[in-house]
Amino acid sequence: MPKRVLAGTLGLLAMIAGCGAALYAIQACKDFKNPDVNFWGAALGVLVMCSMAFAASGIGLRLLDFATTGHENPIHGWMRPVLLGTGMFFPGFVFSLPLTLFCADRIWRNDRQAPDIAFEVSVGIGLASAILGTAWMLKKQKMLSGGR
Repeated sequence: MPKRVLAGTLGLLAMIAGCGAALYAIQACKDFKNPDVNFWGAALGVLVMCSMAFAASGIGLRLLDFATTGHENPIHGWMRPVLLGTGMFFPGFVFSLPLTLFCADRIWRNDRQAPDIAFEVSVGIGLASAILGTAWMLKKQKMLSGGR
């Protein structure tokens, strides 16, 4: 019973986070009409926010399903490694951002574009962690299922 209560609480929080990320993605779509905003930067921002919204909503739905039924329904196939790998973007981005901000500040003193460069580097690290995490999980699943 405590597992179901905890799963329900975490599922509700994940659904709220997914809805929040979706609302931010909708707001970010307005940047496409602004000529002062770089198109590819806006597209990358919307893609990141949408992937966070989908990952959080998917995790929230699974947790709420477990909280209401008490039965685990494992995801089989390629969907689980892809969702988990996509979810690896956010930790890679968040944990690298303070270090890249520090390094950019040290390298480019008194430059107003240093935080922008640090942000772009952290986005690259987050993308790399998502791609590598997805590839590793897909390879691991293939090895466990006996396929080559």
